[in-house]
Amino acid sequence: MLSIRKFMIRLRRKMTAMFTIRRNVVLAPGVIRVATSPTDVLKGKKTSMFWFGNEDLLAVNDTGPEAVREYAEKTEDQIRKKLASLLKNGDANGVVRNTYLNIDTRGYIIIDIEKPFNFISIENFSDREIEIFVKGLMKRIKVLREFCPRAKIGVWRYGTSHNSGLGDIDKRIKNFVKASKVEYNSEIFYDVVDFLSPVLYHYFPEGHPAYDRIMRGDRTSQARQIRRGLRNELGYMKPTIPIISHQTEGNTTSNPDHSSNENADLQNATEINQMAKETRHISIWYALLAETKGDYFDDHISSLRSKIKEVASRPFRVR
Repeated sequence: MLSIRKFMIRLRRKMTAMFTIRRNVVLAPGVIRVATSPTDVLKGKKTSMFWFGNEDLLAVNDTGPEAVREYAEKTEDQIRKKLASLLKNGDANGVVRNTYLNIDTRGYIIIDIEKPFNFISIENFSDREIEIFVKGLMKRIKVLREFCPRAKIGVWRYGTSHNSGLGDIDKRIKNFVKASKVEYNSEIFYDVVDFLSPVLYHYFPEGHPAYDRIMRGDRTSQARQIRRGLRNELGYMKPTIPIISHQTEGNTTSNPDHSSNENADLQNATEINQMAKETRHISIWYALLAETKGDYFDDHISSLRSKIKEVASRPFRVR
């Protein structure tokens, strides 16, 4: 039986944690090819994230041997020309991108390359696939740093757990370590990326076994294990900025086990609380720029913060 003193110590710690996460969670919206706040991206504030898509850095939109070859054979000069063209043009808000993506940029950037590979399937990658994919990423990061040398750059799903909280976590960690040690231009991948970006999208409806695993913390536990596995092998800890979506993903018509475009505040709030000791910086992916403006955006952020506060007040055990 707990003594009164120990009970009060635990209660005080819990109340402190609840207050901290309510107050300090930073929610950074992001949309492909447009800054929701150009000033925040330029000045390095955590409240916005700029996203580059596949074609922006001359990745590919397919898989298979030919796509892999095309991805690997793109030269730095080709990537440089493509990027220069993109930056000198206006974004969806009409703001010229090189006014906030330039040598003075201190903000956060995600490289969202999903094909011919992406890190969600890393536990199934061969060593050759890891080498090709990561060298291609490093080539693109090297060119991007010529334009934005001070920016904080991450790669979509670097450090990510299995979507459903299953998979072979030991193999996943092992292959992330291999990826992190890949060399290009006399540097290793772990050193050229500024933060990990595990993706915590929600695909499964309540009652599905994967939903239950996620809500009890299996998936965030994997993300923490991967982060520590990388630290143990590489010698230092990278910051982590998990990526969430404001709604569930998937399609109920094609797959009845998947939910589609429903509110995900409860699931997101639960995993944000589970990750509270790792990070309080969260990036929110929006498919449409309009979703980051006006009442829709304000209502969503308010709802999510309310749910974070509600979940923080519940007793839960981080796995």
